Amino acid sequence: MKNIVSVLFFTALLVSCQPKGYTIEGNLSDANANGKAYIEYPSFLKGPVMIDSTTITNGKFEFKGEVEQPERYHILIDLDNSNVTSDSSNKKYQSELYIDNSNITFTADISTATKSQWDSLLVIPNPEISGSPTHDFYLSLNKEIASLTNELKELNQRHLELQADSIVNADALQQSLQDKENKKKQLLELLKKNVTSIVAVNETVNVLSDKSIGFSAKQIELLLGTFKKHWANTAQMVALEFTAALAYPSRSITQ
Repeated sequence: MKNIVSVLFFTALLVSCQPKGYTIEGNLSDANANGKAYIEYPSFLKGPVMIDSTTITNGKFEFKGEVEQPERYHILIDLDNSNVTSDSSNKKYQSELYIDNSNITFTADISTATKSQWDSLLVIPNPEISGSPTHDFYLSLNKEIASLTNELKELNQRHLELQADSIVNADALQQSLQDKENKKKQLLELLKKNVTSIVAVNETVNVLSDKSIGFSAKQIELLLGTFKKHWANTAQMVALEFTAALAYPSRSITQ
């Protein structure tokens, strides 16, 4: 009986020690930096939505909150107009991270920021983010996907070169085509294997937007069908279907 009570006690203690929300401790490379930091949610349906803001003092800031489920957010840093909070165009630096209900540390070297190709923001490359299991998974999955897509693009280029070679034999051409298809299957299986994760949803949107990968219509339909089993009637599914339609406008299930 004592053993049972002890187990229940330590279980309750463990549960009580789990974070009920998230804390983000931010550290910038410039110890004299003062301004404002913001959390922004890049909603596919509504556009950027400001979630929270806080003050940056001597290069440090902190957020506290709670999320219903892990998601990708943007951290925006405004060091120029700290009194202006209503317009996201005033934010000078941007980085992204996955937030879950964990104690998260965000460390960024703003001196390495580069100009965004989409807007006036400066993008902070490779901030050090620790404490978020979801962000750790994103880094791992993103690395795997990048490796596969780079290999696939090399195979695509190799196949084009073989097609242009008038003396190449049919076996070499067929093997090249098979190598391409095998690599596509590896990529598709990696995405499907992680279908329940929001990270896989966002990474699949990125993969589908890259038309150079050259998925077949059937491959896309099967991929979307797999995600629909878990993400039906969600904004995430809308993003997947819209991206696929935009990248492959002529696809048909009969192709």
